Amino acid sequence: MNIKNINNLNNRLSVYFMHHIFVKIRMSPSPTTTKEVFHLYQNFKKLGGSLEYFEISRGKNGLNTYSNEVSLIYNPSSQLSQLDPFNGTNKNMKETTAELLALRTKLTDTIHSICAIPRYSYVENDEQYVKGEIEIPYKFRLNRDGLKYDKRYSISTSTVNNQFCFISPAPTLENDDKNIMNDSIITNFKSHMRHNFQKFHKFDNITISPAIPNINHIIGRQKLDPLIKQTDGIKYSSLMDLNSDINTMGAETGINLKLQRLSLGFTGFYD
Repeated sequence: MNIKNINNLNNRLSVYFMHHIFVKIRMSPSPTTTKEVFHLYQNFKKLGGSLEYFEISRGKNGLNTYSNEVSLIYNPSSQLSQLDPFNGTNKNMKETTAELLALRTKLTDTIHSICAIPRYSYVENDEQYVKGEIEIPYKFRLNRDGLKYDKRYSISTSTVNNQFCFISPAPTLENDDKNIMNDSIITNFKSHMRHNFQKFHKFDNITISPAIPNINHIIGRQKLDPLIKQTDGIKYSSLMDLNSDINTMGAETGINLKLQRLSLGFTGFYD
């Protein structure tokens, strides 16, 4: 596939963000304090890649302090966005497109398998947990309709270093059913769980989609192109070096695009 008409900084950004993912999570219960929100933020940062956007809106109508929905944008790379005038660029950034796709798949699978996390108010004063001396199991019961999932899944315990509880196939079924970790099945399984709201947040529904349309929505303008394509002819690392040339492929091979020539019409990414 060829990249055509990369003639402004918005398109350069589109190529950079094409591997990012947007995650929307609905949880129960919603957080009630800023400490709980920060607790969630700190743990989502540890899942992999780089967490570049995090939002839990304030609750509506005064019923809840915060919403029960979390919005996240992840870069599959471990490097934060390099479009940073203060920190500059990382010259050692060398991920290829294939590597980024593999990292994105791994991150997506990890996020889809999240089941729950202890609430901050439940663990903040548990010295044994904080010191890594104990693990906390996620306790739940299945309602009648959910009994079909009994003994089909294992759920990991929460540790201070890995606080999320993850769903995985029960050892006896790991090789029997290739669809056992299907996203819709996992969501349905979790919908039948009943747990102690005072102890855990349960992540009822998790949707993952390409980030660019959602970035456009967040900034309120259609600055990024969700249909843009990339080949390894344009190296990911060169996108981060704002002084480098970017050579288009195919019919556009002879065109060199310098940042100095790209600024016309660009009014700022977050304006």
